Amino acid sequence: MSEPTATGSGPVGPPQHPGAELPYRATALCVVCESYDDVATFPRLKGARGQMLGIAARLRELGFHVRVVGETEDPDLATFRAARDSWRAHWNREGGNGPALILWSGHGVLDGGQLRLALRDLVLSGAVLLLARQSLRAFASGNVGGRGGSGARAEGGEDRRGELEDLWRRATDHPLPPWLDLSEETLSTVSGWLAITSWEDSRAYWEDNAEVLTSEDAATALAEMSLVAPPSPPTT
Repeated sequence: MSEPTATGSGPVGPPQHPGAELPYRATALCVVCESYDDVATFPRLKGARGQMLGIAARLRELGFHVRVVGETEDPDLATFRAARDSWRAHWNREGGNGPALILWSGHGVLDGGQLRLALRDLVLSGAVLLLARQSLRAFASGNVGGRGGSGARAEGGEDRRGELEDLWRRATDHPLPPWLDLSEETLSTVSGWLAITSWEDSRAYWEDNAEVLTSEDAATALAEMSLVAPPSPPTT
């Protein structure tokens, strides 16, 4: 039997990756941040780097030009900006008409209603951090739209704490932090006590709310309130 022959003018060879058939080359910027300087606010996301490297490898197989930010070390803001600008310049040199993907894996923060990537050196203001924690408390208790667990009950009234605890443990390898279980009663009671300016009124308020103010949760609530407390005046 004779060997099969190829028809047509093109060479016969191994199949090329999908991107080789395109008049442009798709590009992707993959950003991953697994560990943070502020570990209390941003617990380590174990396995995030390995997952992103796996995604990057698959994109390369599909013909993408891939740049990974955080491939060996968690990026700070300066590192990210330099890599982003370099990636953007490469995309422009390619003609600026190919598919461009941006993927990130890491903690995120809400800024003016927009979700933004948290990089290694990010330090949140106390007010932003307190707001984020209040949102998590509301989610864990099955409430929506309220501070520290107040607001409308989610459909079905289900308690999402177990769901959140499972996700938190898998992502950080740590149990849920004590501030997550603070009740609205404890937070409002402690906040009310801190707002009192006279000794007499403060003592009376303490006696009326001693059960709450002497609890372990009250100490945790005080730490929460300190996130937005004004700085102490300098001492001489």
